[in-house]
Amino acid sequence: MLKDFKRQFPALKNEARRGKTRGISSGILPKPPSSYAPDGATEGLFSSPKARVYSAKENLKRPDFVYFDTAATCLKPQAVINAEMKFLETDYANVHRGLYGLAERATSAYESARKVTADFLGAKKDEIIFTKNATEGLNILAFGVSRQYLKKDDTVVLSQLEHHANLAPWQEVAKKYGLKLKFIPLKKDGRLDLKKAEQIIKKAKVVAVTALSNVTGYIVPLEKIARMSKKAGAMFIVDACQAVASIKLRVKKIPCDALVFSGHKVYGPSGIGVLYLSQNWQDKVAPLNFGGNMISQVSFAGSIYKNDIEKFEAGTPPISQAVALSAALKWLSKIGQKKIFNHQQESTKLLKHKLARLPFVKMASAPSSEQSGIISFAVKGAHAHDVAAYLAEQGFAVRAGWHCAEPLIREKLHLAPLVRVSFGVYNTIEEVEKFVEVLRSFPAVLHSKNTNLKPKT
Repeated sequence: MLKDFKRQFPALKNEARRGKTRGISSGILPKPPSSYAPDGATEGLFSSPKARVYSAKENLKRPDFVYFDTAATCLKPQAVINAEMKFLETDYANVHRGLYGLAERATSAYESARKVTADFLGAKKDEIIFTKNATEGLNILAFGVSRQYLKKDDTVVLSQLEHHANLAPWQEVAKKYGLKLKFIPLKKDGRLDLKKAEQIIKKAKVVAVTALSNVTGYIVPLEKIARMSKKAGAMFIVDACQAVASIKLRVKKIPCDALVFSGHKVYGPSGIGVLYLSQNWQDKVAPLNFGGNMISQVSFAGSIYKNDIEKFEAGTPPISQAVALSAALKWLSKIGQKKIFNHQQESTKLLKHKLARLPFVKMASAPSSEQSGIISFAVKGAHAHDVAAYLAEQGFAVRAGWHCAEPLIREKLHLAPLVRVSFGVYNTIEEVEKFVEVLRSFPAVLHSKNTNLKPKT
């Protein structure tokens, strides 16, 4: 196990002190559609037709706060917070073209962050593009490659595991440019069907897949899919959001032509994403946004755009966020992704083992040897929102819903919205043990005649 990192994360200490673990400040849960509810549970405990007000006291003091929602966003270590604050206080100005000291220092810090990011991925500095998030990076790729490279009836291959961010953009360009979308199917054991993948990819022009499922925690065999893509001559794109903090992804080793992730998924700030785009593909991807910084020459008759990565960074970039991202990547590298991976796997295997012994729990899972950091599950007869609200009252922050992967959950797994637990460096085995004990008491609460969420003794 990793050493206790809790002291490095002020949000954990502050939330425990505040004692407000519940995420919905209004205290009212909307009535879920009947199609959402598993096993005939057509409404939540706290969402009757009269929209009952949640019974928990917001001021309830709770000594422990357990954050099991790292797949949604990582909490920020003090080192990252300090780096951004210091930059804003001493070196902030707009980057590029400023000829005074403050602007030159800001530009140097921004471009240094690009180099740190490139080194983190094993890429070249001029292959790293800063975006506002991974979703923007995927939109740049989908719309850019469709405008400049793909032709009508060309095939784009995704997997059935994809987050909406790596699905919706491709659906849009498929409609707009007449492309064909095909999907690598998921087998019953939770793995991708690689035999069928090989057949599907043969005629592909683009293959875009996640590195790790944000629902099942399944680790996708990227190198195998990369070989299939290269054999077909297809562009290979990786959505690395869920994997990059705990799996060392080297873009030349995979190899991939493009890769995206968000800063907030690597213990860095929100408001910044990373798009690695190989030099070999930069002239085949058109820019998505237009304006300042990406222009080479402008007249009233038209504009000429730059040929390098700057053509993808229109407008003022996320400057302080890039500095904070750099600090996060250095912090992460110092710990070691292998250590984080082993820590998450230990927690995942323990929780999976214990949940399997609860007869009212159904997991959306993958083989343990190929799963890390994430477990999603349903509780029979209960809506996921009610389970999450109960857990929040007991001090556990989890996520509930479709997890931006509705086709996977609804159409492939044939499940309703799920509760998701995801681990970070700040979590402990003791928290996993405590979580299971608290969850074990939920059926008694579910079938009680009142909405008092305190577990029965």
